[in-house]
Amino acid sequence: YFALEFSILVFLALVEALRIVNGWKANLTEDTTFMAISILLFIPGMLGIIYFLLWQVMALVASFINNLVYQYEHFYQFF
Repeated sequence: YFALEFSILVFLALVEALRIVNGWKANLTEDTTFMAISILLFIPGMLGIIYFLLWQVMALVASFINNLVYQYEHFYQFF
């Protein structure tokens, strides 16, 4: 599972780098082709960011539930 997450992260980094470079080239040359490529690369970049954002939310919820269970066990240990 770690390899899949890492490959998605590397893919996201490459897409973002290509998007920034194409946007920079489009700004310097005023070429619409580079701008169109930059805009199209925005979509997989945002999907990758949303994926990792949702993954972090799930990890936070799991950590919260784990903490609740620990606190419950710790509180009722004395009774």
